[in-house]
Amino acid sequence: MSDAISKTYYYDYLRGPAGQNGQNGLSAFDLWVQMVECGIFIYPYDCELTYIDMFKFLKGKDGKDGKDGKSDLTSAEVFGDLAELYAEFLTTVKNPNSDAADLGGFIDWLNQQ
Repeated sequence: MSDAISKTYYYDYLRGPAGQNGQNGLSAFDLWVQMVECGIFIYPYDCELTYIDMFKFLKGKDGKDGKDGKSDLTSAEVFGDLAELYAEFLTTVKNPNSDAADLGGFIDWLNQQ
C-alpha cells in the first residue's frame, strides 16, 4: 500500500462519520439585544430595540477632519497593500484553511506587527 493511500485511509478513520447539524446561532442583532438587556452594552434609551438602534449604537461619534480631506493613497493602493499583508500573514499560518486564517486571526496578526 502506498503512503498516499494509507494517509487517505488514516484521515478517513480520523474524520469519522458525519454528525448531526447543530442549531443556528443568534444573529448579530439578537446578540446585541441580549448584551444591552444584560447591561454589557449601555444603550441610553429605554425603548424596544430595533435594527436602527443597533446601527446608531455601532456608528459612534464623528472623528476629526483630516488636514485637507484627501488621502495620500488611492483605494486600489490601500487594498493592494492589504492584499500583500494578508498573503504575508497566510505564510505564518500552518493551515490556511483553518479558523486561524480568518479575519480575526489576520487582525490579531496585524496588531502584533
